[in-house]
Amino acid sequence: ELLHEILSHIPKSSLPSIRLLNHTFEAIAFPLLFRNMLNWLDYNTSHAAILALAHDAFERPSVMWSPWASEPEGPVRDGWLGVVWRLQMGTGLVREGRGEKLTPENYARLSGREEMSEKRLRVAQNRYLMHRSYS
Repeated sequence: ELLHEILSHIPKSSLPSIRLLNHTFEAIAFPLLFRNMLNWLDYNTSHAAILALAHDAFERPSVMWSPWASEPEGPVRDGWLGVVWRLQMGTGLVREGRGEKLTPENYARLSGREEMSEKRLRVAQNRYLMHRSYS
């Protein structure tokens, strides 16, 4: 708990380096580094964040994708899938005994979270990437 408290006051830009120190620091720094990422899985929260950026006259880009447009149908990236899995499940590995690779199609079944469909993962990923590119 003490290490968590200390690391929570370190600038976010330093957390990637801190993760390299040892397994304890990596386990504590990972959720701090990606603490807001799970918010993108909630459609209303992610839409509100993008709308807030679109309505901010000083911070929004001069050209911006409409917050009401549909998301592209691209693939869910392995990196995104891995981070979401680790944040939700608390571990970086799917049970070894199963022998299944984690994919967007089997995420809901392997995680036991039926609401985590491939479409939900894709929408969250795209909204996160859009917001990150604009802010």
